[in-house]
Amino acid sequence: MATNLGNIAATASLNIDPFQQSTRVLETQMRSINNALKAQETSFKNNSKSINAQKAQYTLTGKAIDNYSAQLVKQKEKYNGLKQSIGDVNNATADQKTQLLSAEATMNKTIGEIERLSGEYKTLGTQIAISESNWTKAGQVLENVGGRVSKAGDTLNSFGNKWTVGVTAPLVAGVGATVKAAMDWESAFAGVNILPSLIAI
Repeated sequence: MATNLGNIAATASLNIDPFQQSTRVLETQMRSINNALKAQETSFKNNSKSINAQKAQYTLTGKAIDNYSAQLVKQKEKYNGLKQSIGDVNNATADQKTQLLSAEATMNKTIGEIERLSGEYKTLGTQIAISESNWTKAGQVLENVGGRVSKAGDTLNSFGNKWTVGVTAPLVAGVGATVKAAMDWESAFAGVNILPSLIAI
């Protein structure tokens, strides 16, 4: 009977090796996609209004979700395998409990990452839909027209300021000088008494 248990243990360890290799491959792919995702996020921050940058980020985020989901399936298999091999957790050794808790923590971490990426994926999808909508395109055209009109208004305002300084101000100063000269002339003329000299003639 002891011989059979030895064979079962050897068979179980042989069956775990392919799982560990596929897990390593998945982890390598995840690191690669995470690095690409970080690079894309940096690029996206610099070009966040570019629809192509948004689409690239959306695609990478989708791939990351798919890879994390595949990794989660493997992690669940490992967890369930450990749980099944341990049987009653109350009778498990400390090492078995540690392995089980570690497998559960790894699963929870992956689930959290999937949820975070899913939120980003949904947000990006919404931003792309908004960017591609006709209303947004029309708004951008109107914004460009508004910018041009504002620039033309600034030019006219500048012209008006120059006109005021170059033409209106000298005219006002000239009219003021003319009025002052007329007032001075009238004051001077009022001081002259013409009537007595006309009577003497």
